[in-house]
Amino acid sequence: MAPRNGKSPMAIWKSSPARAALRARRTSAIANCTWTVQTLTVVATCGSITVYRNTQGQLVAPGWVGTIKLGTNGNNTIAGGSGRDLLLGLGGNDRLDGKAGDDLICAGAALVALPLDLRRRYIAKVQELLPVGAQQFVNTLEYAPLLPEPPFSITPAEVAAYYGETHQIQHLEAPLLPEHGMVRKFGLSYLKEHGFLLTKQGLGCGA
Repeated sequence: MAPRNGKSPMAIWKSSPARAALRARRTSAIANCTWTVQTLTVVATCGSITVYRNTQGQLVAPGWVGTIKLGTNGNNTIAGGSGRDLLLGLGGNDRLDGKAGDDLICAGAALVALPLDLRRRYIAKVQELLPVGAQQFVNTLEYAPLLPEPPFSITPAEVAAYYGETHQIQHLEAPLLPEHGMVRKFGLSYLKEHGFLLTKQGLGCGA
């Protein structure tokens, strides 16, 4: 295209009132635009659900529809309501009390902290408190050689013996952790961390 009045089409466009008006509208739109960046901190993982704390201090869990209740000092009593609750006891001594059949309870690694007799009593008490349909996420460690102190080694077969008669057991994960601190400290030949999602099917306690 031939230049008009000695100017190229691009030069004419750059100096036109239409371009100036368009740039003004675009600048105004950018000035009035606000971006919010949320910083999320991981609080806990419970099965396939990860709980975060956002910059406002609120607990959020993508994919979870319901309330989230968290123990703060390790000695809380955390009770579910009539709705859907995710109960997180991360201190080791929290008492978690599900009230409805759709509660999900995450009690950390309570089993591996308890010797066999207390472990069985703990399982029996949780069985007493949980309604049918309630879920809990259980972490265990499996390693060799066995140690006489916590955290104790608990295999998937032992979890099945504790819960198999009354729970549906989903074995979610079992990563081998050769770099775990316990492997170096105690000279273990291997260490696995197991994650189980348990859904209560009936009353009573496993073996």
